[in-house]
Amino acid sequence: MGLIEPKNKKKKILSAVSFTLAAVIFLLALYVFFVSLDAKSKNEPVEFFGRSFVIVLTDSMTPEIGVGELVVIESTGIESVQVGQNAVFVSLSGMLKGQRIIHKVVEVGHDEQGVYLRTQGVKEGAPVDPDPVRAENFTGVEVGHSVFWGKIIGFFTKLENWLLLLVVLVAVSIAIMQIVKIVKIAKNPEDSDKQDRS
Repeated sequence: MGLIEPKNKKKKILSAVSFTLAAVIFLLALYVFFVSLDAKSKNEPVEFFGRSFVIVLTDSMTPEIGVGELVVIESTGIESVQVGQNAVFVSLSGMLKGQRIIHKVVEVGHDEQGVYLRTQGVKEGAPVDPDPVRAENFTGVEVGHSVFWGKIIGFFTKLENWLLLLVVLVAVSIAIMQIVKIVKIAKNPEDSDKQDRS
């Protein structure tokens, strides 16, 4: 008569909520992928909610910040930076020219060109960086870092991981459908006999 048993109604609501949540997570991950791809093509940090995010690629900041960690950057004027903060800047020379670097500020100075920063990695034996950081290549200061989010964001920025995720989702969906079928047959073996006869 069109009435739904309370038990079935709860299952349908739970199923709809689960599907909606999975869809939102999937769309958010897809958004992260395309934003990351766009930022990578422009050699810029990824931006969300007014903050920039970069993944650390070298070990110059270990043990404080490890390779693969996500660093949260706050854009600020170079004039407000203090010794001891971690500055994010674009390298102007050497093997990492054009790459974003995060190093500890060891000196804040002022000369005829304006404010400059002297930076250095924290890894034992790291030298002071040869070029001072100026306003034109300064990105901001680190306000947080996370190993967990570095792994998550790092995973979703690679196309091959998306393909792997798609294969896993299809395989899991097929497995769940088969399990549901087996459970139904186990609960009602006579239904399976009727289907076999027809």
